[in-house]
Order: sequence, then structure tokens, then C-alpha cells
Amino acid sequence: MKRNFMTAGAVLATAIFVGATLGSTLAFAADVKFGGQFLTRWEVRNQDWLNDSDVTDFIGQRTRLNANVNMDDRTSAFIQLQSNRIWGNPTSRTGLAVPNDNDASVGIHQAYFTLKKFFDLPVDLQVGRQEVVLDGHRLFGNTFWTFGASTHDAVRVSHSEGNHTLMYVYSLDTESGGIEDAAEQDIHIFYGQLRKVLGGAFSAYYAYVNNDLADTDGALVTTGTAVPVNGVPTVSNAGVNFTGDTETDGDIHTIGFRQAGTLKSLWDLIYRMEFYYQFGDFACSAAACAGGQTGSLDRDAFMVGARLGKQFKNFWWKPKITLWYDYLSGDDDRNDGDHGAFNTLADTGHKFYGLQDVFLGVGGSGVAGTGTSHLGLQDLALKLQVSPMKKLTVKADFHVFWTAEDVDSTVNAAGSGVSLTSVNGIDSDDSHLGEEIDLTVKYAYNPYVSILVGYSHFFADELLGAVQGRVTTDDGGSGGAVSQTFVSGDDDQDWAYVMFNMKF
Repeated sequence: MKRNFMTAGAVLATAIFVGATLGSTLAFAADVKFGGQFLTRWEVRNQDWLNDSDVTDFIGQRTRLNANVNMDDRTSAFIQLQSNRIWGNPTSRTGLAVPNDNDASVGIHQAYFTLKKFFDLPVDLQVGRQEVVLDGHRLFGNTFWTFGASTHDAVRVSHSEGNHTLMYVYSLDTESGGIEDAAEQDIHIFYGQLRKVLGGAFSAYYAYVNNDLADTDGALVTTGTAVPVNGVPTVSNAGVNFTGDTETDGDIHTIGFRQAGTLKSLWDLIYRMEFYYQFGDFACSAAACAGGQTGSLDRDAFMVGARLGKQFKNFWWKPKITLWYDYLSGDDDRNDGDHGAFNTLADTGHKFYGLQDVFLGVGGSGVAGTGTSHLGLQDLALKLQVSPMKKLTVKADFHVFWTAEDVDSTVNAAGSGVSLTSVNGIDSDDSHLGEEIDLTVKYAYNPYVSILVGYSHFFADELLGAVQGRVTTDDGGSGGAVSQTFVSGDDDQDWAYVMFNMKF
């Protein structure tokens, strides 16, 4: 529950709370609202892909406290403190019977100010650490499922009037502070939305990720031979050189559109269509690209998504059925000078590619254990939902996953250097990764508290272990040369949880 506090004492306390961020003293006439969240989740996992492994469990908790301050109808500020912890973590207490909470994990999740009608222009300015969530979290989301969630140090300029919204967001994603500011990343987002189109809204995107994370600064290097003089090392024939900067472009340009809504004239069908195209450069290292390619490759990738659903509101339990398909392009040849794997940018993948989060690294770095080793992803999903009671919702999602590109001898497994076609049992035309079933039960306990119970099972194909880097070599016990290569860790996965989510 949010409450307004108009007393001088409450506003003074809030001024202390947010003054360090705002750098100014709040007026006593400010309108202050407090809010927050308690999110507690017990998880039971068997997610190491290994046979006969032990089940692990833990309890995580996220605690938030918000203060929303309205100085006047055009000036406001928002600050959100957040603490994330695992129950029983050693940092949460110093020992048995020691009355001291040694946990110092509280930090700022969001802290920004908003100036409406900035300089009397029809735009609003929002500056500071903030969540950036656009439409359905496809390209930019807050990863709400993770306890820490995701924010940006950003400047947002937006204009909204009638049935349209225009927005520009600048996010300073990574700042190195080096000699010449190497190893940095900036994000520029241009976004527009037109509502009341085909029973919903049409959104257009252009996002530019200026990625210099692979760059390195030059350095001053003293050359010469150390010669001791009177016991003190010195440098004779000394010379000073400057090693030049190394620049490896990894820029990502993404353009596309999203159209979603409900077609009243067609039996109230719920639909979504998306298309995004990426171009630019891909920073390529020997581990990421075959054939010894290094530097930058030309980026040429795309993504298509579609959803079609129907809810029968006049039927018993109000059933809803949804069919959707996502295609994220992959790289079919590491030796052709192009990179074809679509990068999902700052999305909330938990919403789309199965609740077990097996495919959060699609199109990214290809680090072992995530993604599909730049082979892209296809996801065909069937989702069912019923409401047996007014406050109770039951969902069942079924996913089938394939790579977008078949396995090819030129493609390495997550930079491991092992050609997938050399792995026993993996054929060059393999693409099937597995299936996932997600069951979710949600109960609205009251207007402030919801209870979620879930269970998921992933039926893993051997190819999944290969593309995620779980590859083992064996000498057959002879101690000599390697005689075979096989996939390890391709067992099924199980995951269950119980979660309480309180917002006030």
C-alpha cells in the first residue's frame, strides 16, 4: 500500500533518504509516496546435466524500498533501494549466537529524476539509473525473474501525446576509464509506438550498441637491460616505446518492428508479430571463429517472432491457448567473413525461451554452458492456461527447440576447438536440442501478495551438450592418443520453486 505523507517530519526523513542522489533539499510541500517489495523464492534444482547427481536447493530473497517524491507537477524523483541475499549465506551473520548482522548488500537499484515538459518543450527528461523495458521485453527488459534485475545508467527523452509515443534512450553500459577510454560500450535506442492499430499497437525500433569492449589502450613500455649499479638495478640503453591501441569493432545495429493486439473482428484472436534485422561488426577472436579469423566480421542476422492465441472467456475455467514460434538466425560458416547469429541484446529471455533459462546466451559470446554456439535458435511453443477459481491460474507451456543452422564441420562447440561432427553420435545435419515443459500455478492471495508454484523439466538432446561446450575427450584407458570424443552432461534437468511476491 502506498501512502502520502505531508508532514514536515516525514518529508525531512525522505530528504535525508534521497538527498545524496538529488543533490538538493526537498521542499516541505512535496508529495512523498513510499512503496516496496518482498520477494522470497525457494528453488529445488537438478540442473547440472549429469546422471545421478545430487539435488540442490536454496532460498533467495529480494527486498526493495521505494520513495517517489513529487516536488510539483513537473518535477519528481524516484529512488529504489534493493537487497538480495541467499538465506544462510555466511555474509548474513558472523556465527552461531553472535548478535551481529554482517550483511552489507543493500544498494541502489534505481535512482533518477524526471523533468516534465523540459524547458516548456513537449518532452520529458529522465536522468539516472533506471529500468528500460520496451513492449514485451524482447530486446530491452529488466530480467524481472532474477533477484537483482537489470538497470541502465541512462538518459531518457520521451514525448507522448494522443495515440503515439516517441523515445530516445542513451545508456552508458560500460566505462573503463582508461587512457583513451578503451573497452567501453554505449547503447542508443530510438523507439516509437503508434497505438490503436489493428486492435493493438505498432512499435518501431532502432538500437545502436557501440561496442568497444575488445579494444585495448596503448601503454608506455621501457625497454633495455637491467644492470645493477652499486647494488641498485638500473636500466642501460633505456628506451621508451608506446604500444599502439588495438581496436576491434563489435558494433550492433538493430532495426525492426513489433505489432501486437487483439483482433475483435476475428473472434478476439490475440496476436503478435515481430521482425528485427541486425548489421554492423562482430568482434572475432580465434576462440569464437574458425580458420584463424580475428578482428571484425560483417554482422548479418535477423529474428522473426509470431504468436497467435485465443481465450474462451465464456467457457468453464476460461481456457486460453497460445501457439508461438521464434526464429533467431545463426552463423552457418565461421570462415565466410560474415557473422549471422542474432544477438538478443538486453532482453528478458526468461519470458520467451523456456523458464529454465537454458538459452540466455543466444547470439552472445558463446561461453560454454549458455547459448547455442552461434548456431541460432528455433522455438516452437504451445501454451495452455485455465482459471479454475477466481484467484487461481494454472499454466502449462511446452517448448521444442532446434538450432537455426545445422551442425557443420566448420563450427566449433562454444570455442572449445572440438568440431561438432567429430563428436560421436552427432551428425552434420543435426539440429534438435530438446524439449521443455513448464508448469506454473499462481494464486492471488490478496491484492498485495501472490503465491507462485512451478515445476519444469528439460528433455535434453545430445546436441545440446555439444553446442554448449560440454564435450569430453577420452584415450580409452590407454594413456596414449585420444581415441574418441563424446558429449558429457546431456542428462535431463529438473527445477521446482515456491515463491511469495508481496508489493506494497
